[in-house]
Amino acid sequence: MSILGLTIDYGPYGFMDAFDPLFTPNLTDFGGRRYAYRNQPEACQWNCVMLANALFSAGVVEKEEAEQALTRYAEEMMECYNGRMAAKLGLKTPDQPLLQELLTLMVQSKADFTNTFRALAHIPTTLERSNISSSAAGNGSSSSGKGVALLEAAQPLDSTTAGERAAAEAALAAGIPQRLLDALALDSLAAEPSLIDSWSAWLRVWRGRLAEESVPDKERMQRQQQASPKFVPRNHLLQYAIEAAEAGDFSEVNALLDICRRPYDEQPDVDSKYS
Repeated sequence: MSILGLTIDYGPYGFMDAFDPLFTPNLTDFGGRRYAYRNQPEACQWNCVMLANALFSAGVVEKEEAEQALTRYAEEMMECYNGRMAAKLGLKTPDQPLLQELLTLMVQSKADFTNTFRALAHIPTTLERSNISSSAAGNGSSSSGKGVALLEAAQPLDSTTAGERAAAEAALAAGIPQRLLDALALDSLAAEPSLIDSWSAWLRVWRGRLAEESVPDKERMQRQQQASPKFVPRNHLLQYAIEAAEAGDFSEVNALLDICRRPYDEQPDVDSKYS
């Protein structure tokens, strides 16, 4: 980090796909995972402590001044984190229990970090408007109805097992919107069916919080989308671009640059492989 708090170490790095608090792209960090995702705030604070020690040793700051600055870092870091996560949930005020339950479900479901939050930004507050398949299920539709049609549109049937297809149908029937379902690992839902009920319950509580704040869906969704990008330069996309560039084809590099200049825009004409 520079003294401005900017990362200047461009060594091993990577964007997290499935949410994992212990994710680290650095192969040398696998043992202690010192720089894992969940440890980033502490790693930054350690940098601040080292800077404070150096300034104190040089007589630039007093000990009390350094301690006050370090305390302020911890407070501001948590305030910033809570505010940004509240924005990703579409809330004006943080709700730690709600957030922690979501993160737990994401770990258990091997949910895609980027796509899960982006999906939430497209879910209306009122249940009746949320998922066409949930209303169909409520009217007694069978597994050969709209739920299957939506599943087939999302992913080819030959790419999923019978258990995964059953889990997807159950999730749609439980009111989990298709876009959110697409962000979850079907094998996790198939292996632990209770996750479907947990997601359904979490969505009800979340919608209740949205209703309490009474922000119109259009306004809330726009703000939420601005806090949750649709596009990030995922590792496999970067690798494809690098390999193509090494062979003299810079089309993938240019495509990624164009897309990532507007990561929060929906960009409906962009190939789905980029999201």
